[in-house]
Amino acid sequence: MVYPFNQTGIDYGGPIKASITGTRGSREIDVYLCVFVCFSTKAVHLEAVLDLSTDGFLQCYDRFTARRGYPAVVWTDNGSNFLGARNHLSKLRSVFNSPDHSDSLVQHTARQGTAWKFIPPRAPHFGGIWEAAVKSSKRLIKVTLKNQCPPLFTLITYLTKIEAILNSRPLVATSSSPADLDVLTPAHFLNLRPLTAPPVEPFPTPQSFLPKWKFVQDLSQQFWSRWRHEYLSTLQSKEKWNTPDRPAKIGDIVMMMEDNAPPLQWPLARITDLHPGPDGIPRVAEIITAQGPKTRPVIKLCPLPSQE
Repeated sequence: MVYPFNQTGIDYGGPIKASITGTRGSREIDVYLCVFVCFSTKAVHLEAVLDLSTDGFLQCYDRFTARRGYPAVVWTDNGSNFLGARNHLSKLRSVFNSPDHSDSLVQHTARQGTAWKFIPPRAPHFGGIWEAAVKSSKRLIKVTLKNQCPPLFTLITYLTKIEAILNSRPLVATSSSPADLDVLTPAHFLNLRPLTAPPVEPFPTPQSFLPKWKFVQDLSQQFWSRWRHEYLSTLQSKEKWNTPDRPAKIGDIVMMMEDNAPPLQWPLARITDLHPGPDGIPRVAEIITAQGPKTRPVIKLCPLPSQE
């Protein structure tokens, strides 16, 4: 039986500034983002890493396996791939370049039947499957945080909500029935159901008592709005949508590029008719949604990522 994260890619990002409070006040620390990506379901698991060492990584890996199970194969970057002007990754590069680090990973995971593999040196494109899944999200985390330094557990809450957003994206239609708009998402493989986010309503408690909660909600809204727009734009270009090689077809399930869609909700529709222009390329589509029939320009419709 093949289960989620049976074959897993691991990537690092950061650092992200966070604060912790001790007996002598608060201080800033660097938090690194460790990203686990399932090769088959494209599910994502995010972990915060404080200690940039072999021991710190193994603790992060143990937290992942305690919740997701042991992978059969793990692929990670070679330390030589952390190059360029990213001086903040110099520590990470030195750790991954260490033979002791590689030996510790192989020995630690071999006991659980996991094969640990490294992509070739100076070949980051070999890790494209996990880079594509998290490249924009890693950047947007920094963009949404700007120069803010949230408390550590507030940052962890934010990363968990981002994980839910990434795992809510539709992958493939579950049926060819014109009346069925259900799709599979990475969350289905992890939770056996889609992820949903209830609408955020004002709390009766004064806002002054909920600054961290409201901070996370605001950040999540910003991340959702930016990442969803970039993700849908990427789908259109990757699939060569509405070209002779991949024309829009009647019966396709599509995602609509609607403004102000609530977090974790992807407006879905099925194309029922197409109106081609003088050149024969359809530019307007009749679609059926959960709210009824609508008309949309094809440029505002995106195919599912695994749709042929």
